[in-house]
Amino acid sequence: MTKRHGYALLSAFVALVVAVSVTVLIRSAAGDSTSGSSATGRRPHGSSA
Repeated sequence: MTKRHGYALLSAFVALVVAVSVTVLIRSAAGDSTSGSSATGRRPHGSSA
């Protein structure tokens, strides 16, 4: 494998990581408006506490 192929593979991997990160951020931002979507926002239902 040449240097050029190595750089192309590295840039493809970086683009994949960025795309997945952006997707996760968009989905988490879209889910913030609904209650109970995050682990910190959950409360037990029907408990006396």
